[in-house]
This record gives sequence, C-alpha cells and structure tokens, in this order.
Amino acid sequence: MNIKRLLTGAVSGLLFVATFVAMPASAAAAQIPWTGTNLPSLHDPVFNTYTDIPNGVGNEADFVRLRKSNGDPTAPPSVENFVDPLNASCKVGNKYDVRTYIHNGADDDYNDDGAGSAVAHDVSLTMNAPLGQKDNQFSFSSTVSASDADSVSDTGLLDCGDKQVKLSLVPGSVHIYSQPYGWNSLGDSAVNGTTTIGSPILGSGDQYGCWNYRVIVVYSVKVEKVNNRKPPKDTPKELPNTGAGDAFGIFAATSALGTAAYQFAIRRRR
Repeated sequence: MNIKRLLTGAVSGLLFVATFVAMPASAAAAQIPWTGTNLPSLHDPVFNTYTDIPNGVGNEADFVRLRKSNGDPTAPPSVENFVDPLNASCKVGNKYDVRTYIHNGADDDYNDDGAGSAVAHDVSLTMNAPLGQKDNQFSFSSTVSASDADSVSDTGLLDCGDKQVKLSLVPGSVHIYSQPYGWNSLGDSAVNGTTTIGSPILGSGDQYGCWNYRVIVVYSVKVEKVNNRKPPKDTPKELPNTGAGDAFGIFAATSALGTAAYQFAIRRRR
C-alpha cells in the first residue's frame, strides 16, 4: 500500500471518523493492527478489519455505538461521544443516537475507478432496533453484506438500569455520510430494514477501498412512557332475576299471615 499517499489522502478522513467514533469499547478479537507503516496491501474488499486506529477510532469491529443525543444525529462528538455499551438514565423524552461505521479496508491502488478488485459490490446495510418493546436493556444490531466480501455484524447496548421503558424512532432522523457526498437523509424504513449503500456514489451498492470511502449511518431513538397502571377490577354483576326471589317473598308473607291468624284463633278460644 502506498503509505505516503494513504496518509496524505486520508488525513481529513481520519479526522472525520475520529469525530464520529468514540474510544474503543469491547469488540471482536484483533484483526489487522494499525501501525502506520508496513500495512498489508489488500487486493480484495474486507469490512472493518483494522484495530488500534489512532485519533480515538479504535477497533473497527466495534462498529455499532451509541450516545445521548442533542437532537441532531449529525452533530460531532464534541457534544457527546459514541460508546458501547451506553449506560443512561432513560428519562421520558431522552433521545439517543445509534451509529453504524463501515470501512472497506482494501487498498485504493486496486479501485481502478470502480473496475478494480478492491471495490465491494452489492453492499447493503441491515439495521435492527427494538422499537416499541418494554424493557430496561436494548440491543441495536447492524450487518454489512456484499456479494464479494464476508459479512460483518455487531451490536450496541443501551442500558437503562432497572428502569422499564420503551423506545420509538425519531422520524426523519436517519442520516448517511461519506466524504465524497457529505450528509444525506435516509428514509425511516432503513431502521428494521435493509438499505443499499455505497461510496463514492450514494446508494450505488459499490464501496471503494480505503479511508476516504468510509460510510457512517446514524439514527435517533426516543424514550417513551410506559403505562404501568393496573387495569380496573371487574365489579360483580347483579344476578339475574329468575323469579326465585319473588317466590320466596310470597312464601314468607303467606307464612307470616297464617301464623298471625292461628295465634288470633287461640286467643279467642281462651
């Protein structure tokens, strides 16, 4: 790999990624450590293969992370860093950003304007979020797939302690970024769905190798109130009048009248 051109052309890319990736959390076992020199020249596409990336990037295999949101999913981490897991208070109305990071680690020497072996083809991103479920821990997952590269998957955890809440997607919050085209909006259906991605062309399905073509997707979820009220108890229904009560009343009245007449007759005899 041409290290001089890599470092020169990727400075802005590294700085960008540093703004959207927090310090490393627990991730998959080591793949290819970043050394800055003597890096392998990868001819074929491979996703999120580097570890120990400087400037706070860390391990690329830990590519689903979260942060407390200020309402703008595209905001830099000077507001709040992305971490995994995220321990949060999860108060009603709180918003959290969920980020997926995608890097084709192949050498850009083999991109060949899209015709080279380094380009990943038919690249898609599947994101799943536990929306509408009552719980105190929420796992968000993403899978990156291509027709000519192994798929990679990761999860990020939102831990609300012992608080039971539920989450909803913030409408219009799904955004995608790559250096060639900047920030763009994605439809809400990208969450709990599959989206074709790409770089340098948005949505092309082709992702070139190397740093300048990394893709980031972010969306926001909101904490909703959970209704913990118990349902009202059923009040006893009045028994239907089958006539038995009326018959008993008539019998009781008749018995009382007969007793009174008998006692009157005894007194008269006396």
